[in-house]
Amino acid sequence: MMAQTYENIEVLFSDNASTDNSWEIAQKFDKKYPNKFSLAKNRRNMGGHPNFKIWFSQLEGEYRLTLSSDDRLEPNFIEKAVNHLEKHRDCAFVMVHRSIIDQKNELCIEAPFFNQDCILYPPGLSLLYLKATINPSMSQILYRVPRSPHNIRAPLYEDGPLRQFFRHRIYDFYISLENPIIYLKEPLLQHREHQENHARYAEENLLDVLGAYSLIFEFIEYVRVRKPSYLDLFEKQISSAIEKHAETALRYSARFIEKKNYDLAFRYAQLSLSIAPQLRHSKSYKEIFDYLSAATEDKKNTEQLNITHLLTRTISYDPPDPFSPL
Repeated sequence: MMAQTYENIEVLFSDNASTDNSWEIAQKFDKKYPNKFSLAKNRRNMGGHPNFKIWFSQLEGEYRLTLSSDDRLEPNFIEKAVNHLEKHRDCAFVMVHRSIIDQKNELCIEAPFFNQDCILYPPGLSLLYLKATINPSMSQILYRVPRSPHNIRAPLYEDGPLRQFFRHRIYDFYISLENPIIYLKEPLLQHREHQENHARYAEENLLDVLGAYSLIFEFIEYVRVRKPSYLDLFEKQISSAIEKHAETALRYSARFIEKKNYDLAFRYAQLSLSIAPQLRHSKSYKEIFDYLSAATEDKKNTEQLNITHLLTRTISYDPPDPFSPL
């Protein structure tokens, strides 16, 4: 963060009764960079969301970014994002592409979600949130801080069964439904994958797919109340959104086949069929199911299974209408 080319920043750090040396490290940075840090320390672990509320309540600037411990900003991230938000005052946030640092410490860059820098106008991005995780890292977004509760009607603090893992996705949906959004295809964020990543818990319990699938219906209900003029558009997307999440489950199955976690791969394959039974006719499902049905690991090792196309995005998509190029 301190390597950013944009210098007018403040780092809000709330230590949630950590048991490592995080607090000592934060204090050293505070001394090294005077007037750049605002530090708080909880006497006990209050849970992730209450801790988030503590630092969020201290916001004074015009923009904010929630930096995950698994993410690293490119030095020009904030400068580029702020410049765009200053130029386009009606836009609520900037979303950037990300690259991956894998467990071998190798940098992997997949195709950006959209094939150009652009401004996305409602309800295009919101419709896509029914189907896909556009920004899997919450650190991919720099937000404009609303100065009035009427600017963005998004219940960032509400609790519920989906909120622990999907709070920011829900928030982003609500914002994009009422505000233009800037998308930058440059990978201005690096996300590190490792065994202790908090997302592992969600993956191992199918929450990534089950939660995203459930959000379809929460989003539809929100549109029904807040933007009824869009309701017909959203309801027409329900069937394709359901099938899309089933295909996502199949991609997760392929991912865990690559990691030789066949039990979890089988669970995701079955989940894909539970969400969209018609996938049983697809070539990808048949290949994965036949592979997982092999009796022994030795037999699996001799089987040929081409799943590369399921492991990473290889193409970028046109931005949804309405949009304007940057």
